[in-house]
Amino acid sequence: MHVLFFLWIVWLLLSTAVNISADMTINEDINKKKYSYLWRNKRGTTGEHQSPWDRGFKLNWQDFFGGFSRVDWYHLYELPPRAAGSSEV
Repeated sequence: MHVLFFLWIVWLLLSTAVNISADMTINEDINKKKYSYLWRNKRGTTGEHQSPWDRGFKLNWQDFFGGFSRVDWYHLYELPPRAAGSSEV
């Protein structure tokens, strides 16, 4: 039983490391065929899965480990105005 648990943990660590390196979430990795924005690579051609936010191995890991990025993700995008009568969440 311990061997199966160990193998599961190793698989989780490796898949997480691959996803961090590619700047993808696990959901995007599992469902990549569903998301059209993942079908374009940096050269603009289709057919290859690649995150549009992928900034390369080193910068992806720096972003993951703590804000060495100069991108202010909190203020990069503006939220659309709330519709009248919508409830706060």
